[in-house]
Amino acid sequence: MHGLGNDFVVVDRDAVPSAVRLEDLARRVCDRHRGIGADGLLVVGPRETDGARRLEIVNADGSRASACGNGARCVARYLGEGEAYLRTDAERVKVTWDGRVATVALRAPRLGRRQLVSLEAGDTPVRLVDVGNPHAVVLGLDPDALDLASVSRRVRERVGESANVEVVALEPPGVLRLRVDERGVGETLACGTGAIGAAAAARAEGWISNGVVKVRVPGGELSVVLHDDVALLSGPAEEVFRGEWTP
Repeated sequence: MHGLGNDFVVVDRDAVPSAVRLEDLARRVCDRHRGIGADGLLVVGPRETDGARRLEIVNADGSRASACGNGARCVARYLGEGEAYLRTDAERVKVTWDGRVATVALRAPRLGRRQLVSLEAGDTPVRLVDVGNPHAVVLGLDPDALDLASVSRRVRERVGESANVEVVALEPPGVLRLRVDERGVGETLACGTGAIGAAAAARAEGWISNGVVKVRVPGGELSVVLHDDVALLSGPAEEVFRGEWTP
């Protein structure tokens, strides 16, 4: 499945043998040359007593992720229940699927410090944002006119290796253009929590106001709405194929 090209292998937890480590499984199935190929593995558990399903998120390199906006949206389509609740390592989230658009409601992003990082363009503002996972949003550079891997490496040297790194620019009228380097994956065609983090950082800069924000990523366009206590992320989610994996 994929959300604007941010692709995942989605499996039921009951289908994974208890002896199999999810970290090992993710590295194998996400390998684009020797496996299925994906940015990450999503493991969906059975419904628990409060009605939520446990969602385990494992990056392509086998590292764990506490939140994944596009992944949650893909699970909404996978379940096909109209409305469902998922429990990630970060929080309990509501997802909806209306037959065309998948939406996830995450807790409102929390702004961290704003600092200058020395990049090729000079001292550049970077805003840290917590969206259930850590993001470092590079502000004001042209996302398409830089070496994203190099920029991400320099930013992580300053803010910490666990950060997902976004480079965002403002396009009139109030549209954000974004590229993302995800920890444990590399550059992806889209990143849901990254889009939310970029919108929060852009609002703090005064670039945008409240309301629907369009975020353009290499894979397409996401919609973000920031409220005081919740962030809504919406966009398409596609099922590519179903099959059986034989190790």
